[in-house]
Amino acid sequence: NVFEALFTNDSPLPLKEEIPGKVKSLFYTVIQKDFPFLTGEEWRVECKQMIRQYTQAAVHWLDFLIINNLEILGEETWLAGKFNNHPIHGKADLLCKAPDGQLLVVDYKTSKSKKRKESMEKGFDNQATLYCKMLDSGTVSDKTPEKVKEYLQNSPKTGALYYTLRDQVILGDEQTTFLQNVEDTGTNISVNGLNKIRQQMKNLRQGSVVLNRENDRDTFAKETSITPYALDDSPLISLFMKKEDK
Repeated sequence: NVFEALFTNDSPLPLKEEIPGKVKSLFYTVIQKDFPFLTGEEWRVECKQMIRQYTQAAVHWLDFLIINNLEILGEETWLAGKFNNHPIHGKADLLCKAPDGQLLVVDYKTSKSKKRKESMEKGFDNQATLYCKMLDSGTVSDKTPEKVKEYLQNSPKTGALYYTLRDQVILGDEQTTFLQNVEDTGTNISVNGLNKIRQQMKNLRQGSVVLNRENDRDTFAKETSITPYALDDSPLISLFMKKEDK
């Protein structure tokens, strides 16, 4: 929320010297609204560390936007489209336009880059690519800004970026190699993950529901570098996991 309010399409980029004050103000606005317990004295040190981290990340991101001459089109933007003939929608953290007209979908992550980069290198990162497919489909949500709709009429190329705030690393897909200061994973970041989703959708359309297996946690971690948080959403999930054949 701090970044979405700091880098917006309806105001100029902040000056570098303004960032520390703006980050601190936005940070406390957010926690007073959503996490008021963090205003307690016992959280003072943690809050100072988070403000310092967000300030460093914001300065680095500002430099990246300037050096690549990127224009912000929208923040927290609702997108809609289709994947495998199925309607999909989602909210992108940031949409930018490169000087050549290419659109860039940016997703901020409060984590470090190691796991994200591993997942991208293995071709199992799906989130930002699905946002790109929404843009590529030319379909828009009722909530999509008019400015974005205008650019979509020209069928621009799209690319995906992740910005990991804890270590200030910018990771890109194969469509963003022209940008400065982007770590290229050298592969199609979602090819295996999207194929997996297509297969699961095919199963469902055929009336086949495939249960999770007991070793799924280890399989996800090893083969995809994805943490399967959904498996912990309910204790009932483990009761219906298939046992592996001996």
